[in-house]
Amino acid sequence: MNGSVELVRTVVARDIRTVNGDIELLDASVVKGDVVIEDKFVRNGGTGRIDIEVAGGSVIEGDVVVKRDVKVRVILSDGGKVLGTVEGAEVIDNNTAQQASDGA
Repeated sequence: MNGSVELVRTVVARDIRTVNGDIELLDASVVKGDVVIEDKFVRNGGTGRIDIEVAGGSVIEGDVVVKRDVKVRVILSDGGKVLGTVEGAEVIDNNTAQQASDGA
């Protein structure tokens, strides 16, 4: 895939693979496989950063794997989580900040 992906209340039974473009998992979406940023040639160097937003109770059950030299951020908020490992990406866990502000 090449370009942005937005999933709302959706279950993906396999991996999501992309070369560039942001990924948004919203409103209890589930990816049962991995999220993979592929190592393919991208004209003009592609984007400077890829954001993977996991929010609204959405879950990546597999891993997040970055196979090329690009800045990737995994942004977790509103109960979003990754059950597997995150390789080659920065994790921004806003769930922790939300719990602290809620007094939990």
